[in-house]
Amino acid sequence: MTIHKGLFIPWDDMRPIEVREFNDEDQYGMQKAVFPNDHGDDFIISVSTFRHAEAQLWYDDLGAYNQRTHINTRAMKVWGFLAGRHDFTQYLYGDYFAIGVDQYGETTDVPDRVKNFFAEENIHLRTDG
Repeated sequence: MTIHKGLFIPWDDMRPIEVREFNDEDQYGMQKAVFPNDHGDDFIISVSTFRHAEAQLWYDDLGAYNQRTHINTRAMKVWGFLAGRHDFTQYLYGDYFAIGVDQYGETTDVPDRVKNFFAEENIHLRTDG
């Protein structure tokens, strides 16, 4: 079993960003990472890869449809950072999961640059599970 650490970024900014484990051998691992409370079948997990930053963001691709009121401002900030866009204003909806990716496309722990980004933004990470 291969376990990696990622960041769960809830849309609700009153909830903390959490360091969570991801089992890349679990058949439903991505769904569990983005939807830890199992929101049923009304979602499609999509992946955006930022190769230069060795990071990926996983999210509900139907978020603009089924989570319209759940704008995730922290995911917008980190997306802009990873994309090198300080003027990123595209709304992102629902919960996100940040994870690392190596040069071969294999999953790794979320890179320090992503964790450090949130620290620089004065957004604290919860690590107690």
